[in-house]
Amino acid sequence: NHDGIDDSLLDATIYISGFGIYSDYEESYCDSACLDDGGEYYSQRRAWANTLDRILELPAKADGNDLMGLKGGHLVYDFDSPNGNKNALTSGNLGFNIFTEQDYSYAGEGDSSPNPQPLEGTSVPGDSGGPIFAKIGSKWTVVGITSHGSLISDYGDVSFNTRVSVHAEWICSISSSYKPISGCNQS
Repeated sequence: NHDGIDDSLLDATIYISGFGIYSDYEESYCDSACLDDGGEYYSQRRAWANTLDRILELPAKADGNDLMGLKGGHLVYDFDSPNGNKNALTSGNLGFNIFTEQDYSYAGEGDSSPNPQPLEGTSVPGDSGGPIFAKIGSKWTVVGITSHGSLISDYGDVSFNTRVSVHAEWICSISSSYKPISGCNQS
């Protein structure tokens, strides 16, 4: 990652996909934000868009075993409602999401537009490991991996995603001249 690229990603439209399961665990809850397959199951491959609200760095660990050189951390976005009244990451929010009654104080400071994307959505359990794409210049790039968020999928939800750069050393370690990985230097 480069500082210029990170700066250009903030407030960019990101695209996410997953195969989450809404209805197979005890605390699952799905309201008007959910997709319905018509059979009372909400499990289906989905794709959605969102606005990247925050880019967080990992804190350095006291034992010196940290990933600061890899520019790691989280990519964070919230699920805004169509009428703009549920914006969990708005400026001045102390990190407690009154809509989902969950604490996101570790989402850091910043601001978030209350205006949703046309296909705005969020991740649910089962989506973890799915890709997050952004267009950098003219090239589509995987910039993150779905990680965690709230247990529900409804307006006001916040999603935390691992930055791909956290894993850059490992990803590039399996790149070779026979199977090159874009963005890795080949020797």
